[in-house]
Amino acid sequence: MNAPRRFQLDDGPTEEPTMLMTSMIDVIFILLACFIGVSELKKGAVKVDVPQVPESDLGAEEEGELIVIEVGADASVYVAGERARDEAHLEQLLTAAAKSASENATVHLRGDRSVNFERMVQIFTQLSRVGFERVQFAVEEG
Repeated sequence: MNAPRRFQLDDGPTEEPTMLMTSMIDVIFILLACFIGVSELKKGAVKVDVPQVPESDLGAEEEGELIVIEVGADASVYVAGERARDEAHLEQLLTAAAKSASENATVHLRGDRSVNFERMVQIFTQLSRVGFERVQFAVEEG
C-alpha cells in the first residue's frame, strides 16, 4: 500500500513584521486634540459675567397686575397667599390665577434660600404651561 500523502503548506516568502505608521499617527493626533481640549477647559477660559441689580431697579414695578408665588423652606407653594396642598391643587391654583389675570400681569416667584433649584424650575415650567409669559424671580438687594 501506498503511504498516506502529507500535505505541505506553502507559507510563501517570509516578511519582516512592520508597524503601520499611518494608524499610529492618527491615534496620536486624536490624543493630542483631547489633551488640548481638556487643558482649555481646566483653565476656566469661559467667564460668566453675572449682572448686578441696581438699587433703583429693585423697587420699580411695571404697570399691571402683580401675582406673587412664594416657595417656603419646606418646598410648600403659596399662590397669592393660598397654600397648594399637592401638585394637582397647585396646577389648579396657577390655572385659575392665569385665567383671572390681566394680559400684562407679572408673576413674582419668590423662593427661600434653602429650596432646591430643581423645585423652582418645576414651578417655573408650570407657570409657562398655564400661560404666564412674564415671570420674574424676586431677588434681594446686596
